Amino acid sequence: MTRSSFPASGLRSALLGLGLALGATLFSAQAQARAGGIAASGCSGCHTGGPKGTLSMTASPATFAPGARVELTLSLMGGFTDGGVYITTADIGDLQAIANQGLTEVSSGMVHNQPKPGSAGTVQFRFAWVAPAKPGAVRFSVYALGGNSNGRSSGDTALENTFDFVYGCTGSTFYLDGDG
Repeated sequence: MTRSSFPASGLRSALLGLGLALGATLFSAQAQARAGGIAASGCSGCHTGGPKGTLSMTASPATFAPGARVELTLSLMGGFTDGGVYITTADIGDLQAIANQGLTEVSSGMVHNQPKPGSAGTVQFRFAWVAPAKPGAVRFSVYALGGNSNGRSSGDTALENTFDFVYGCTGSTFYLDGDG
């Protein structure tokens, strides 16, 4: 059996060079941290300093029956150039992505798959939801991010809200009497 004529120091140098090249490709100068979204209950831990913003959600049709498929529009308003979102219903009904809306279904809900561009300071996401077969209510918990397109966490606005809908019955508003 003959030994290779490739010296051990040459092998070490080659492996070191390969490791450095791999490391350089993994760590770029400007990181786009989680541009594809994350299923998390809030964005304010990293994203701060942006303008004040608001969220709204509308359903079409506005009232719906058990088993119905409803299209919802979530709007992030506040002068944003792009945005992202995580939406969950605590496993009530079936969230469904609509083509070309930048959303991906995950086990716990739906998340943006890339920052979605805004128009006139508003970013909109459309998605569908199928109500369960029996009458009830659903709460959409929304954790959103209004961005400024700089690829960093500065100058962004973390937004969150809940939106409640009933299906197969008439909704009622109740107020907590917390004074004793």
